[in-house]
Amino acid sequence: MRPNNPEPELSQPEDEETLRLEKNGEVIFSSREHGIKPLVECLAEFCGNIEDGILTDKVVGTAAARMIGAAGICVRVRTELISISARRRLEKRGIGVEARREAGFIRGKVNNAPCPMETLSEKYTDDTSFFQAIFTFFSLPVPDGLK
Repeated sequence: MRPNNPEPELSQPEDEETLRLEKNGEVIFSSREHGIKPLVECLAEFCGNIEDGILTDKVVGTAAARMIGAAGICVRVRTELISISARRRLEKRGIGVEARREAGFIRGKVNNAPCPMETLSEKYTDDTSFFQAIFTFFSLPVPDGLK
């Protein structure tokens, strides 16, 4: 596991928050919802509008990393738990990662099996196609500005 390199000037999310996007130290999006939906809503609002945000999410798996990378909204991701694959994908795109724990894969809530979004993400060969599929699943228009 890699050492955690926190940046003290960044505010920490409140305990109830599951996702937060900051730009220049100001919170511009936050959510208390669980699952991947808050990330999708955040990306719908900010994809193509910012490139230098800092995203804090409770859990980041491959599905989330693929969408974050395709959206190009942040330079750093902070999380409690990240999958090895998600870390590699983000770092390959030049996105810094701070994680307290790392796992082989993200588990779903049922039967300790892989998260369904992780399984779904494996069916797509490129991040943009996966990003578009998730937005279609949530009946949202695909934002402009994909990377």
